[in-house]
Amino acid sequence: PGSKPTKSRCRIDDGTMRGITLQELRDFHQKMKLDFEQNSDGLEVKAGKPKRKYDEADMYAIDKLYMDPYRNAAKCSYVEIVTEKASRPEYHVIYGSALLFRDFMAALEWHAEARQLPDTTAYFIVPFALDPDDADRPE
Repeated sequence: PGSKPTKSRCRIDDGTMRGITLQELRDFHQKMKLDFEQNSDGLEVKAGKPKRKYDEADMYAIDKLYMDPYRNAAKCSYVEIVTEKASRPEYHVIYGSALLFRDFMAALEWHAEARQLPDTTAYFIVPFALDPDDADRPE
């Protein structure tokens, strides 16, 4: 879905500094939602399995449809693709892979509104922060 980035905007060697801002998450959500709208029959997450529509896209589907291809094409984390500098996350988000992405975003929006957080608030969310080369880096 969509065009895949070919390089990172910045390099963040310290994985704990790969926070994604609320605005970057909103931008991703809009882009992802548009992809689903342009493919009204749904998107194929796994060969041989039924296609998924936006309302059926869980965190597993988002990882397989977007994060894996982005990470592999750019050889870095999604955060490094969309941000210009490292951000220390203020919150660490934990979720189940079957959680629908729309519900995930609704929960983050509720959290941000309840705490009156700015768009620059950074969250640590594993699929967005994961770099395919992390396992190969020396300690």
